[in-house]
Amino acid sequence: MTTNTLTRFATALLLVAACSSTFAAAQLKDVVSPDADFQYSTEQDLWVQIAAYDVEGAPADQRSVEILEALDAEGQQTRVLDKGLTDATGSFERKVRVPAGTRQLTVRVGVFGIPNSVTLNLDDSGAFVHTFE
Repeated sequence: MTTNTLTRFATALLLVAACSSTFAAAQLKDVVSPDADFQYSTEQDLWVQIAAYDVEGAPADQRSVEILEALDAEGQQTRVLDKGLTDATGSFERKVRVPAGTRQLTVRVGVFGIPNSVTLNLDDSGAFVHTFE
């Protein structure tokens, strides 16, 4: 075989492979295309609204707030999803992105002398509301 014949043969093989690959890709696209209504997200938005009061009942302003997700079943290992400070009225409000499978969150506030940590189940309301007093 001459070099010219080998080149033509290789070109023909590449052309056949490209055509069959394009056809297979078109068929695969039809198989794996999701429905137009399909929505999937690995995160969800949650509205967090916290009110904190000190032992005397006054608004706990400028106190730390941590929103935690449990990493194990016992809640011994956690990771901080968000944190911030309460305002002058003892309020902390914001939208927080949490993993879509999250069913419980723990919130801790930097107020001493009161129960300053709570773990609550999440419902479908998209809100997490709690008052520390």
